[in-house]
Amino acid sequence: DGVVISRNIEVCQTVAASFNTPKLFVIANDLSKMEIEAMVSEADVGGVEEGQPVTFTVDAFPTRQFRGAVKQVRYAPTTNQNVVTYTTVVGVNNDDLKLRPGMTANSSIITAQRRDALVGASIFVEAVDAVRENPDLVATVGRLSVRPGAANVIPGEVNLSLDVRSPDDEKREVECEHLLKLAGEIARRRNLELTVSPVSERPAVGCSPRMIALLLKAIGEGAVEVPSGAGHDGVYMSEITEIGMLFVRCKGGISHNPAESVTAGDVAVAIDVLGRFLQMLAEE
Repeated sequence: DGVVISRNIEVCQTVAASFNTPKLFVIANDLSKMEIEAMVSEADVGGVEEGQPVTFTVDAFPTRQFRGAVKQVRYAPTTNQNVVTYTTVVGVNNDDLKLRPGMTANSSIITAQRRDALVGASIFVEAVDAVRENPDLVATVGRLSVRPGAANVIPGEVNLSLDVRSPDDEKREVECEHLLKLAGEIARRRNLELTVSPVSERPAVGCSPRMIALLLKAIGEGAVEVPSGAGHDGVYMSEITEIGMLFVRCKGGISHNPAESVTAGDVAVAIDVLGRFLQMLAEE
């Protein structure tokens, strides 16, 4: 099995027996996995190690940058025009089969990278922001501090907070696991250290179906039932009794914020609804 790279014989051609085995075909077993044999000078080979990332281009695709990783640094030297080089084998994934045997690659081995903690953190924050595409999840990076914080110094340390909320505990736990795993991958890729310190974890608290039904009835036509992702005193009250929540609309939709404000008219409506709710609750 494989792909025929070259054929050195024609149909019906006689193959003469000899002490040397004739090469009839050159067959590549799997072109999706390829290797580059890069020549590294003796002045640079000391900094090359297995696993280091490699970027390279080929003339067939001059605008595309391919990636690989160092697999092996061979010990046998090669001398060409008084320059001693060592063959370095680079492993490359070629799933789209763009690369072909025999192509010339212009490669760069990344032997060192600056460890910018803020860049790693920004990649993670962007991933957290993408969680908004899931309507059942809310993820927020609310705090971020950078050290040393000088304008001309690469950030060596970043501390940030991650808050994940969902009415579905299983979904929240899965998303937390996913985000923490992603943070680890970002840290490894950028040669950073990652420390995770859990602060608190609480399961989602559901309001009493009985309380919800009474509130909906008290509001009447047009009532809307919504989940709340914010923290409420009801979380603690739920440990001793049933809870229900009635929301009053805020200007601009801003709540849990110093800019939060409500109109007297909306408060009057909420008081009226609450009165009917208490009356129905007492009559049960």
